[in-house]
Amino acid sequence: QLTDCAPGLLRAHWGFFAWNEHNAERWRELKDAAEQRFATGKANCKSKFYASDIDAKVLAQANQNAHAANLAQLFEFECVNATEPAWLSFVARESEPSSSSTGLVISNPPYGERLETPLAARIFYRKFGDNLRQLPQQWFTALLAPSDAMMKAVRLRSFKKYNFFNGALNVKLGVFSLANQGEFYAKDNTDIA
Repeated sequence: QLTDCAPGLLRAHWGFFAWNEHNAERWRELKDAAEQRFATGKANCKSKFYASDIDAKVLAQANQNAHAANLAQLFEFECVNATEPAWLSFVARESEPSSSSTGLVISNPPYGERLETPLAARIFYRKFGDNLRQLPQQWFTALLAPSDAMMKAVRLRSFKKYNFFNGALNVKLGVFSLANQGEFYAKDNTDIA
C-alpha cells in the first residue's frame, strides 16, 4: 500500500453503471473517499523512484505512463548510461554512502542481441556491476540477464535466482544484497574472457 490507491481508481467506466440497482450517489461517495485516500497516500509516500535509460523515447513513454497512473510526482527520469558515473549520481542522489537509508535497483539491461557482440554485453554487465558495488551497502538490486554467464559478469553474489520467460526469451532474475560484495569481487576479479 505504497500510495493506498484502490484498484481501478483511475478507470472511467464500469459495467455495473448500467445495473438497475446501481446507486450512483453511493458510488460517488465511495470513489471520492478512495480518491482522498490516494491523495493522502501519495502525499505521505516517502519512496522516490528514479528511472534511467539511454533511449529518450523509452523514458518519454515511462514518464507518460507515470502521469497516466497519477504518480508522476514520485518519479524522476534521466537519460543516462548505467555504466557511467553520472548514473550513480542520479540513482543515489538522496542517499549518502554512510547513511542507513535503503534502496533497490531493478534493472533489465540490454541482452546480447541489443549490443553489438557478446563481448560488448559482458563488458556492459561488468561495468554495471562496478557501479552497483559503489552504492550503499544496505541497498539491494534485482537484475534480469539472459544467462548465468551474464549474471556472473556483474561480479556480485546473488542470494536468490529465478528462471522465467521475458516474452519468448528464457531469462534469469538475480536478487543481490550489496552488503559485503567487495569480498566476492576480490575472489572473482578475473579477466572478461
